[in-house]
Amino acid sequence: MAESIHVPQSPSGAIRSGPVIPSPDGKKAIIVHPPRIPDSDETHTVVVKVNGREYSTQIGSWVNAEAQWAQDSRAFFVTYSDGGNVGTYHVKIVYRN
Repeated sequence: MAESIHVPQSPSGAIRSGPVIPSPDGKKAIIVHPPRIPDSDETHTVVVKVNGREYSTQIGSWVNAEAQWAQDSRAFFVTYSDGGNVGTYHVKIVYRN
């Protein structure tokens, strides 16, 4: 049975986290939390939720980062730049067997 991915809400019903990228099997998710202080230089915090646990990542500090799950939900990849639009783009693959 797939674990339900819960997006936290404030008492007013507003969503406290940013985008959620659920895995195709619904058991995992990449969750983006916005900066705690919106006008600061703080980056977004990106975690991967698996089996009810959240694992921290460095994805929030990467420039122009984009993520996508594999169809079997066993891996995801992230593309990012080391220098913005003029930088070199990289791909990181996170895989679990």
